[in-house]
Amino acid sequence: MRGTGHYNLAQGVVGAAVGIGASLSTAVAGYISDHVGSSGTFLFMAGAAATGLLLVIALMPETKGSPSSR
Repeated sequence: MRGTGHYNLAQGVVGAAVGIGASLSTAVAGYISDHVGSSGTFLFMAGAAATGLLLVIALMPETKGSPSSR
């Protein structure tokens, strides 16, 4: 966001995503737990977390410049 003037917008988007995720995860976990059980719920939530981690690793650009570019 450096130099774009959209830093506050980015913070708002991240905050909204965290809030929506926190709300939905509880509802989805309860629904899955009712229908599949605790083990299925744990596996689903672990899979969702692993998917999020893989997306961050794959899509997040590196912000640290290489030593030669400093």
